[in-house]
This record gives sequence, structure tokens and C-alpha cells, in this order.
Amino acid sequence: MPAASTAQPRRYREQQAAERPSLGPYRPVTEPPRHQGSQRLVVTIATGATHLALLALTRGSMQDYAKRCDADFLEITDSTQDWPLYEKFRLRTIAERYEQTLFFDADCLVRETCPDLFSRFPGGVAMRDDAPCWNADWMLNRWTEVMSSQGIARSLSQPIRAWNTGVVLCDRDHAFLWEPPERPLSDGHESEQVWVQATLQDRLIEVQDIGPGFNDQYYYPTFRETLPQTQIAHFALCPDRLSEIAKLKLEWCQP
Repeated sequence: MPAASTAQPRRYREQQAAERPSLGPYRPVTEPPRHQGSQRLVVTIATGATHLALLALTRGSMQDYAKRCDADFLEITDSTQDWPLYEKFRLRTIAERYEQTLFFDADCLVRETCPDLFSRFPGGVAMRDDAPCWNADWMLNRWTEVMSSQGIARSLSQPIRAWNTGVVLCDRDHAFLWEPPERPLSDGHESEQVWVQATLQDRLIEVQDIGPGFNDQYYYPTFRETLPQTQIAHFALCPDRLSEIAKLKLEWCQP
């Protein structure tokens, strides 16, 4: 794991300042039946031109991975929410229809050598812990902001975790991790991650760390040097995601 940083990364602060959307409430969506035959699902979400362009580059790697794991593949591209990250909460009802559901952000590239994570984590929830990369005080402040937006007084559990929702594997019994908030979330790139973490913490769920190599993120200080071992590259906070993903596809010799 990367060494703990002493401050929030500069490029993250800059992007955060540029975002700050005015969030309304999550609008419930009735999802149509999408089951294709398997009890496993690989799913991604891409709404809007930017994310559709990313998916055009990463779709093939996700589809191939689903085939190797004997899983259905689903891409959600219809926009139903004012804030794109709210779309992830639609996964609640979808994940309830499968024994296991593996979610990828649209800016994730899956290597051809990536092992079967469904078999590696046959039950419960598996995610990547970002806590070693973040300043603890900053994480506590973000937690407080999100909890305050919901009118909840809840302390962050110790040791501090920061589960990243860019790659999430869960079984049917834990589909509730995608339960949407009742009130509008506080703004911020990672607010939905904090809410998912609060949902898991509230139910005393022990999340399994998916481990190094599976959801290696662009902002990690060791991203470049660990690429030879990376199986799922996540271009979170990359300033030129399209170019960088295209380069890595060539490097990994993937179509």
C-alpha cells in the first residue's frame, strides 16, 4: 500500500474546488429486469458525454472480464439524476437480483490477466481502502460534513477506513450498501463514498480489502511503479483520462 500522505493531493484540491455541484435529493428509479442468465454481474455506469467517451475505451476490457468470469455484463448509460454520482445508488435493486455484483467506474481498465474476483471473494463485500493515501483530519472533516447533511450524529469508526467505490464487489445479502441517502448529500467528489462507508459501518459490516493491484488509482504516489502488477487500473483524478487509458491499453496490448 502507498505510504500515508500528510495532506490532500494538490490536484485533488484543485479539482474539488472546480466541482462543488448544488445537490438535490436522490430520485428513486424503477429498474427494468435486466437479468441475462448468470448469477454474477459485472456492471458499470456512464452518463454524459465525458463518461461515455471513457467507456468507449474501457468497455471491451470489462466485457471480456465478464465473459472470463461467466458473468452478465451491464452498462447503465441513461441519466436519471442531477448529480452523476447519485446514479450509483441505482445499483441497490440491481445487485439484489444477482448472487454477486462487481461494479467498475467507467474509467477503470481491466487487464486480461485479472483473476476471478467473484471466486476470490465468494461472500460479503470487497473494496479498496484509500485511507493510507489521505490525511486523517481531512477524512474526519468530510465524514462530519456528509453526516451533518443527513442530520446524523455518528462517529467514524477506528481504525479509519476510506473504502473506494470505484471497484465494489458485493453479494446479494449486502446489496443494501447502495442504499441512497434520505436527504441531499453535501457536495464533493467523494460524498457518495462516505455515505456507502457509513451504511456499512452502521450495520457493522467487515469489508474485505480487495488488495493492491485491484483498483490501483492514478493519484496513488506509486501508480506508475506498480503498473506491472496492476490488474485493475482506475484513472481517478487523472487530468487526461482518455489519453492515459489509451496509452495503457497499448502497453497492455489490449484491443
